[in-house]
Amino acid sequence: MNFLQRIPTQIPFLGSVAVTVVAIVWNLGFEDAAGRFGTVGLALAYLAMLLVFESRVALNSRGAEARSDDRGTGQAIACARLVHVACALLWPVSWTHWELWVVLPGVLVISGVVLRHRAIRTLGRFYSRRVRTLEDHRAVTHGPYRFVRHPAYTGALLMHLGMTLYQLNILSVVTFVALLAPAFVWRIRTEERLLMKITGYEEYARGRRRLLPLVW
Repeated sequence: MNFLQRIPTQIPFLGSVAVTVVAIVWNLGFEDAAGRFGTVGLALAYLAMLLVFESRVALNSRGAEARSDDRGTGQAIACARLVHVACALLWPVSWTHWELWVVLPGVLVISGVVLRHRAIRTLGRFYSRRVRTLEDHRAVTHGPYRFVRHPAYTGALLMHLGMTLYQLNILSVVTFVALLAPAFVWRIRTEERLLMKITGYEEYARGRRRLLPLVW
């Protein structure tokens, strides 16, 4: 068991909730600064996503148990998300006035939340924060899984990318590129070692990219 597997996944999840709440309160104190209002909205959207879509699974101790199949990838993602959220929301935005391009990051955040939620609902009981399969596990090929193999991860990355582009400070960019994205890549590679043993998954995987159609 590596050191990541010793970290209960509830801790970084609750840390993300706490940091987001602090960011909301912190930014409310700077009403005169450009972008602060948007940062509060961004933080509220992220907080709602955590509490509504993520909390039930993240706080489930059985779902968070460390297993050899995980290799600590779930904890790596949870910790990377915590660090990225802190760096994005607790630092001032880098731009000084409202422009039309600011709408794009918001669209990415909303699209990411919707896609992740839809993917998790499509998986149903096959979804877990652990890398594991059930006895009757099968490849899910409908819904967003028609287009990519891991749409829930695509949604999470889109959401954090939108947050990065909106805040646009050096720490949010660095943590997204150097921590968060590699954590998801590690998770996907670890997960697919197990999924390839499921009947039909290898054939399903041949016709679809992992995260982005035509890219990877």
